[in-house]
Amino acid sequence: MAERIVAIALLVASVGTPAWLARGKPGYSALHHSISELGEIGSPIGTLTNAYFAALGVAAWWLLWSLAEANRELPVEALWMMSGIGFGYVGAALFPCDVGAPLSGTWRNTAHNAFGAVQYVGGAVGLFTLSDAASGLGQTVFAWLAGAVAVGATGISLLTAYRGLLQRVAELALFVGLVVLAWSP
Repeated sequence: MAERIVAIALLVASVGTPAWLARGKPGYSALHHSISELGEIGSPIGTLTNAYFAALGVAAWWLLWSLAEANRELPVEALWMMSGIGFGYVGAALFPCDVGAPLSGTWRNTAHNAFGAVQYVGGAVGLFTLSDAASGLGQTVFAWLAGAVAVGATGISLLTAYRGLLQRVAELALFVGLVVLAWSP
């Protein structure tokens, strides 16, 4: 039961907290700017954003560990891949991106992007693995969520004008996946 509450709280935090934090960063647009830019070097809300990133990552790890303990039927490899969500957020907290979240930049920005890649690739592969293990509607939902993560993450890396929107699609899919996983039998 606690896992379901934490999964819902993570989903709400993943959507609501960046929207709330964005109010403190002049010129920020959720459509055009990545979530990482809230915590970028020199951001007026960088410290608060990076604390949020760290807390969200640790909470995701706790949730996945707790689900693994509660349901030994879940594929362990899927849970390991899904742990990339926590890895990405903790990495973002430890290695804030350069201004504008470019694909290349300082060593710190490169580390930030590497952690993000693990988050999205791991999350998408974890969701695909869960779709293979699930049946019926669960199988379809996990597969669609994995596809949304893959499309959103690809869009972020192409630096489209709507990278913020595409990232939010990927993030929403990851956290909805955690909620569906928490409700899995």
